[in-house]
Amino acid sequence: MIIYKGNEEDIPFAQALCNEIFLRHIGCNTAPLGIAGFLSFVYDRETLKKLDIYYAKENDSIIGILAFDKERNHLSLFFVKTEYQGKGVGKKLFEQITPFDKEFITVNSSVNSEPIYKSLGFYPTRKKYPLDANGLKYIPMIYHNKYKDLSFESLGQEIEICVSSEHRFGTDAFLLADFASPRNKDEVCDYCSGSGIIALLMKRNFSPKMIYAVEIQEKAVEQMKLSVLQSNISDFKIISGDLKDFKAEKELDLITCNPPYKINNTGAKNELEAVSIARHEIMCSLDDVCLSAKKNLKFGGRLCICNRPERLCDIMVSMRNNNIEPKRVRFVSKNPKTAPWLVLVEGKKGANSYLQVEPQLYTQGENSLEYSDEMKRIYKID
Repeated sequence: MIIYKGNEEDIPFAQALCNEIFLRHIGCNTAPLGIAGFLSFVYDRETLKKLDIYYAKENDSIIGILAFDKERNHLSLFFVKTEYQGKGVGKKLFEQITPFDKEFITVNSSVNSEPIYKSLGFYPTRKKYPLDANGLKYIPMIYHNKYKDLSFESLGQEIEICVSSEHRFGTDAFLLADFASPRNKDEVCDYCSGSGIIALLMKRNFSPKMIYAVEIQEKAVEQMKLSVLQSNISDFKIISGDLKDFKAEKELDLITCNPPYKINNTGAKNELEAVSIARHEIMCSLDDVCLSAKKNLKFGGRLCICNRPERLCDIMVSMRNNNIEPKRVRFVSKNPKTAPWLVLVEGKKGANSYLQVEPQLYTQGENSLEYSDEMKRIYKID
């Protein structure tokens, strides 16, 4: 058996093999629209010319093909003749694109092929099997050289976020993105971006002109890259580095930050270093956030922060020390009978002193069993 990278002249062999194996093993359980959609892709010669296609050949016969989209790190087609399945042909083909200069490969597997991809090191990124535009059921999967706990969650409007055991998200991210409410013309930056949830929510809900996401932790940065790739997002730039060193290309209209809530050396730290960094002021403090915001905001630009209510005084002092005047405050609690668990603060660079305290936001409805109307709006629950 020989493995080689094909050229345009070999494309008909790839098309014939894909057609044969798909119809034999997958098409029999697929709706006509799904079959038609798949075959329209396979017989789109211009699309296939953009892919790197590798062929397995034995006795002058093509016994397997693998088509790889280098632009998206996506495995587009992967088929082996029935009589050669289980004999290592697929593994040999897969070795042609690993190791590679990128850390991951994605694939939309058929239900039948899931065990095969798992044997190669892929794992599912969704709990439910979605349908493509043609009604073809598939399993989104990922192969990653370094991280084995990544998965995707849908934020709606075709935006997917990559999450892991260290970098996930909570209600506070939704509340801060809504509190900040950037305009379409705004240049926006999210500090301590983590999984990128606040930046992605602002992209989904408000479509600002440009979004920057600054994050120091390598795994979180990789997750954001995967989210942007999976969601096909533009006008979104990920900055891998320390916010203390960040200098925007031009002055910003808005900076958001969901910073570490706890002062360093206070409270119990998580065994996972990444989680401790997200919760404690190990890599940055409120003063670092406000000083960086001072350097990067335009006059009148806004800094929006969420934190625990006990840090409110620290936030306001740090803002004022950096010529950012606190202008708006809103407390968040479960219901009218419980104390606030979160505070949202907006400051404006160079503004005069005048603080607006907004009505308290309750997350629970009247019966405490469902979300309040405002939380339903924020979560986009009908």
